[in-house]
Amino acid sequence: MKFQYPSDLVVMDNSNSTHCKLEIYNSSSTNIENLVGEVFYCKSNRTDLSSFTKRKSITIADKSGIKIEDGLQVCSYVFLTSEYTDVKTMIVNFDAQKYRDAYQNVADSMVIKKISS
Repeated sequence: MKFQYPSDLVVMDNSNSTHCKLEIYNSSSTNIENLVGEVFYCKSNRTDLSSFTKRKSITIADKSGIKIEDGLQVCSYVFLTSEYTDVKTMIVNFDAQKYRDAYQNVADSMVIKKISS
């Protein structure tokens, strides 16, 4: 996966061979107070996620998903496979108050090269 992000942010890659975990900070000091966003994979249930009332259908990196925004966080669940349960899902989550533009930059420029098995 690759994406563009504002140059004033710092991306820490805590991924390993089976899990993607990227943390995005507003400083080189990587403490929780400076965390503004994250990108990671998990397995989700497409049916459960469809019950969110404030969801909006989206497409990121040619994959369908949903976006939920509550004023504090903007979070996208991007479905990487077609199953309905145990769906490989990429989550893009950002602070919506100050970093909504950074979220949009990441979401608009995301390219997924390979989906791990």
